[in-house]
Amino acid sequence: MSDRQWAGMMLGDEAYAGSRNFYRLEEAVRSHYGYAHILPTHQGRGAEHLLSRCAITQGQFVPGNMYFTTTRLHQELAGGTFVDVIIDAAHDTTSRHPFKGNVDLSKLESLIAREGADRIAYVSLAGTVNMAGGQPVSMENVKALRALCDRHGIRIFLDATRMAENAFFIQQREPGYANMPIAAIVREFCSCTDGAWMSGKKDNLVNIGGWLAVNDWTLFEELRNLIVVYEGLHTYGGMAGR
Repeated sequence: MSDRQWAGMMLGDEAYAGSRNFYRLEEAVRSHYGYAHILPTHQGRGAEHLLSRCAITQGQFVPGNMYFTTTRLHQELAGGTFVDVIIDAAHDTTSRHPFKGNVDLSKLESLIAREGADRIAYVSLAGTVNMAGGQPVSMENVKALRALCDRHGIRIFLDATRMAENAFFIQQREPGYANMPIAAIVREFCSCTDGAWMSGKKDNLVNIGGWLAVNDWTLFEELRNLIVVYEGLHTYGGMAGR
């Protein structure tokens, strides 16, 4: 942690409700990631739990670019069925594909055709896929995914835990992004999704904590009610104010 982070721990507002630290966090997430409504959580899996309970109904499918352990379990506990729609190169350790985290759009379209769009809860997209060794998703792929999902009325939720790393890979490997700042790449990528969650212990370099952010007000209200049950008041989310 930086000297300013350590200093901030001594200045933290520990108010149960309306801590000024929350509003700083809210402003930062809106500024860097672009989402409208933000909820703090004790860590990433707390956010996964809330999103799964509110965005999945029994019997729905949750396609994703490979699973992460807690993410998939929360989806299954909520009654969903995970379906791996990552490109085949992700499973080939000899492949030098630059974006092994990409969604295979044909696999996703086949799932939609087979099960129906109304049975797809959302697409669970991971930026730099943990279970594939940190393989990134290209900007071209997420934009194509957005277009496909828009045609079928399906939402996309992003695991942004390592989104800064994913943006770095886009900057280094994808044509047209070499001179774009990482922060701008992150904003552009996130603009293709309907919400995101993050474990702050990774790219955000903090000791504990996370957040869940969505653009839809109705979903946000449902999440905000449920966070009180499992995490804490919506302005502290299970974290100390500092």
